[in-house]
Amino acid sequence: MGFFTLELLRRVGPSGRVVAVELQPRMLKVLRRRALDAGLYERLDSRQAEEHSLNLSDLESAADFALVFAVAHEVADAGRFFSELSHALKPNARALLVEPRPPVGPDEFEEELRYAAAAGLVCTERPQVSLSAAAVLEKSTG
Repeated sequence: MGFFTLELLRRVGPSGRVVAVELQPRMLKVLRRRALDAGLYERLDSRQAEEHSLNLSDLESAADFALVFAVAHEVADAGRFFSELSHALKPNARALLVEPRPPVGPDEFEEELRYAAAAGLVCTERPQVSLSAAAVLEKSTG
């Protein structure tokens, strides 16, 4: 449904765009309708993820920022997930990873950070997010 997507669409301004990835077609339909109703549809690039792909292969080093909110623990292959995310980010771009506690405990979150690091995403901050574990990840340049 893209809980944060409308606000992101507002913040990128008229020349920006937001790529929203959802697994469920119904959620994409709702998101598209909400963006259209808000007059923000032209800034939205909505994509359906597949079982083993985020469908971001055409965005090599294109994204300035990624919001990964309560989703990484849901994917079947965290290594591939973070690799695709890293591929889409520009060098030095950042991602905010937020996972709810529970179901994601400290050990599981640290494991996600290891997958992220293996994909070239360095943890630079650990912000406080209510009832969650969070990290700012930056794509390394080399």
